Amino acid sequence: MREKEKLIELENPKLKMVRLGFRQILLREFKKRLIALLDKESELLGSKTEEQRGSILPEERLIVNQKNKLRNELSASIVVCAACTDIEGDHIFTSRNKVWYCVECYEILEESYAKEIEALKRLN
Repeated sequence: MREKEKLIELENPKLKMVRLGFRQILLREFKKRLIALLDKESELLGSKTEEQRGSILPEERLIVNQKNKLRNELSASIVVCAACTDIEGDHIFTSRNKVWYCVECYEILEESYAKEIEALKRLN
């Protein structure tokens, strides 16, 4: 593991259950907020006049930006693995990507990264 990477690992099964419950609560809140934005977007699209249909309204742009921000916040959080969306296991923060991965995805990605570096070295 690299120096700037951080593994959050729990051994105690009770703490693992608490962590999972917390992550589930956060994920439910994320889904609730995303659905609210999608509903607003749908309502806005349904209320467009004939001449507005080909253009993007400022309100639409704001909703799209809010949805993107919400998705980015979730993918950058420790709640889900950035690769497989696992919410149960231990996660590792990678300074290279600035996201959290589950241990299994981290190992796969690190192996792939090492092979890529080796291949690039052979090209020189």
